[in-house]
Amino acid sequence: WQGRPCIVVTMGDARIQDPEDGKLRQVRRQAELSDDALAAFWRAASQVSWMHNGFQDMRVNAGSFQNLAHLHLKIFLPEQRFLEVW
Repeated sequence: WQGRPCIVVTMGDARIQDPEDGKLRQVRRQAELSDDALAAFWRAASQVSWMHNGFQDMRVNAGSFQNLAHLHLKIFLPEQRFLEVW
């Protein structure tokens, strides 16, 4: 993301039925996930952070701040830690 070391956590193919038109769409908000799916989402973020010995910043793409219409989490990492792992 703009040249900064970053890992993005997404929900892959998680989809829900849109109440307005009945079509399937990607999950946009944490509240749309089951408890198990929400736990898995944050567990993935925790594992990424642990693998890199911490993080600098995490940003959830949600609500009116969405630049893409699906739930995802950007995890910004210290550059040296990122380079050591990747």
